[in-house]
Amino acid sequence: MERSNALFASAVAYAYLVASGLKVVTSPEQVRELARLVKSGEASVDEIARELRQWSL
Repeated sequence: MERSNALFASAVAYAYLVASGLKVVTSPEQVRELARLVKSGEASVDEIARELRQWSL
């Protein structure tokens, strides 16, 4: 369940960026990697935000 929640959160972040009108360029691998970092607790909020900014043009 925890793994699914992190992956779902990453997918929601992607959808939010798209709904906000941003052009999003990412791969399933990047979405999974972000979910892995979130689940493991290895990433700070700033690092997550930095990763999400890299997803958009």
